Amino acid sequence: MALLANIFYFFIVFLIVVNVHELGHFLMSKLSGVKVEEYGFGWPPRLVSRVFRGTRYSINLFLAGGFVKIFGKDLNEKGSLESANSFQKKNYLSKMSIMLGGVGFNVILAFAIFYFLFHVSDLFGNSEPGTSCTGIILYFCH
Repeated sequence: MALLANIFYFFIVFLIVVNVHELGHFLMSKLSGVKVEEYGFGWPPRLVSRVFRGTRYSINLFLAGGFVKIFGKDLNEKGSLESANSFQKKNYLSKMSIMLGGVGFNVILAFAIFYFLFHVSDLFGNSEPGTSCTGIILYFCH
């Protein structure tokens, strides 16, 4: 039973990490003025989707990741070399910020998790005598 729980926790953490990564690409694309065609939670086939401000947001059947479909990343895509809101038409700095946005958001997530574990977790419990463990971290120290 513990194995199934661990597998479940792994998938939850994996989904969070992947979708924070994709959120980085998504937000940097939007900030750079590049059209985002779809932000998908999971992999198709689609279960539910809505279009909001020109972007399709979808929840898909296979919850093993996520994706961002950025207009113009594929050179063969129709209009990718002509449209002003295409990835291909943006300058080098914009392209790099979009490509590194995912990694950057993962780094921010890591800092946020460690900040929470080592600073905010004191609100949830006291230090255990003889250890440097506090609050939520006590769970992992045994």
